[in-house]
Amino acid sequence: MLEYTLKVATLQDLDAVYAFEAAVLPDAWSRQTLQTALQSKLQQILLLFAQTEEENALPVALLHWQSSYDFIDIFNIGVREEYRRRGLASLLLNLPAAILQHKLTAYLAAARCEIEPETLRYLENKFAAEVNWQYINLEVRSSNKSACNCYQRNGFVQIRKIAGFYRQAPFNRSTNWDYQGEAAYCLQKVLRH
Repeated sequence: MLEYTLKVATLQDLDAVYAFEAAVLPDAWSRQTLQTALQSKLQQILLLFAQTEEENALPVALLHWQSSYDFIDIFNIGVREEYRRRGLASLLLNLPAAILQHKLTAYLAAARCEIEPETLRYLENKFAAEVNWQYINLEVRSSNKSACNCYQRNGFVQIRKIAGFYRQAPFNRSTNWDYQGEAAYCLQKVLRH
């Protein structure tokens, strides 16, 4: 039984993407920045919906990346709290490898996830030419231990640490006046050796 549906976000999904990020991600992007991302030919925002939720529900998970010829930068990934610990972050983190191996449909079917036909066509056309992705990069707050553990389980390793990378506290939590920012771990997953 299929439980989830994967969809590439379009400009019509701006409200849903913005609402998801504001509710789930500690470093949500502004509405204007998300609109620019949705109009970009280089960036993709993928949304995962639970098939049991009502029509206008927020996505249960989101993956926002930018692809170049030989690598992917993940800008944001998140899962709504009530859907965590179900393997959805892992599902999204391993999508690029499934695309690279031309096994996206089989990969999603094994994860009880269907893909909208428009999204499948989009991803197949977008990456039909041979891509040469070698690795995936992302940054994560040093205090986000659950995310760090998830990334490690999915093959990411720390390649460096940047002190003061995050200039605001997560979810704009009040901090004392001398907040100096939080370090980021820069992680990388090798896709091809």
